[in-house]
Amino acid sequence: MEQLFNIEDNLRQRLADIKTQHTGKIYHYTSAVGLKGIVDSGKIWFSDIGFLNDSSEATYIYKIIKPLLNKDNLSSDFKKLVYKLCSDFSKTDFCVYKNTPIWKNKCYVASFSTEKDCLSLWNYYTKNDNGVGYNIETDVYETFEHNPEIMLINGKVIYKIEDQEKLLVNVLDNYNNYYNQNTNNNVDNFDKKIVTSLSGILEFYNLFFKPKEYEVENEYRFVIFDKDCEIIRNCKFRINNGCYIPYYEMPLENNAISMIYVSPAKEQEMLIQGVKSLISFSKFSSADVKGSKIPKRY
Repeated sequence: MEQLFNIEDNLRQRLADIKTQHTGKIYHYTSAVGLKGIVDSGKIWFSDIGFLNDSSEATYIYKIIKPLLNKDNLSSDFKKLVYKLCSDFSKTDFCVYKNTPIWKNKCYVASFSTEKDCLSLWNYYTKNDNGVGYNIETDVYETFEHNPEIMLINGKVIYKIEDQEKLLVNVLDNYNNYYNQNTNNNVDNFDKKIVTSLSGILEFYNLFFKPKEYEVENEYRFVIFDKDCEIIRNCKFRINNGCYIPYYEMPLENNAISMIYVSPAKEQEMLIQGVKSLISFSKFSSADVKGSKIPKRY
């Protein structure tokens, strides 16, 4: 099993080397109600990954990996194993192998962007009666309070299919080699161990893979794992379009917000003054407030 653990560590590190290639400022777009909630509570909501705006969020990787199974260097038995895993996971939130369910880990996500003044994001977060939105500027390394009991990972989302496929080919090659080298050792539940390990790696990669159609967001995300369902016992619920969405609150560092931007708007100066009043007695009182530079006629 040590060899399998080494494969997992190496594969996780390979993704980490790519997804963490951003330092400095990131931006969290939100509504007027959302901004007030952040300022009043000093916290940001992490939403259950199954309720995000991309409906393919939890299953995307299991669809794009299937065509890669046509590679000639993969053994037929290994291909069958992976194909069943992907087919089952793309339909539901667990697969059954040898009558044993292998569950996907529950994850909660807080989305940021590397773009501080993005029209597409403003348009998405200002879909309300007054057409006003905000974004908070924070630092990658100084965002959330450290909590050793919470497994928090972060990084840039990868959108280019060629980058995703290159990473997945490496995953398949590693596991295929391990499978071929050990499949004749008659290890108890050998196939199940492979499936469990591989599904864990694919879940980890899937957290930072999204379809290219979302590339304009330039998302930088923070993810909390809830492997033992501890978080869900303490989660809260918000209502969006009549749907109850589970979320978990994470405290922000004191003075984590360095700037608050106001969306394109006609009465922008009044909105700026309103935000300054809102934060004046909060732990974010040192933050500056500016308006978007994108012009707005109406």
